[in-house]
Amino acid sequence: MSPQQAQPADSLQRLELIISHLLRIGVLIAGTFLLVGWLMSWYTQGDMLSTFQTYESQSIIESIHWALVMNNKGLIISYFGLLILVSLPVLRVFMTGFLFIRQKEYTLAFMAYGVFFALLLSVLLGIEI
Repeated sequence: MSPQQAQPADSLQRLELIISHLLRIGVLIAGTFLLVGWLMSWYTQGDMLSTFQTYESQSIIESIHWALVMNNKGLIISYFGLLILVSLPVLRVFMTGFLFIRQKEYTLAFMAYGVFFALLLSVLLGIEI
């Protein structure tokens, strides 16, 4: 293998390693936000089990608005951690498309970006305003 062939392969492996580290760090950050938010909610509200005794259907926008009005920092922090956690697979699909472009696999890149836009569309259509 010539040095010119080894260099793009090393570059792609480094990019895959960066993506892997980014996802791992993202999960740890999201988990930390979720844990801190839950602990803050438990500390400020006391008995958390009584919160789950009644169920009311509520959109995410209403829930976030209510948390802001009530100054429920624990819930806001938890939602931020959840946002990070949900965005990680979407980010992975986007970065995979970029990786396919670098490998000159344009058909696979087109498919990856098709999946990316389908994920974005499903998230946007799933939000009740």
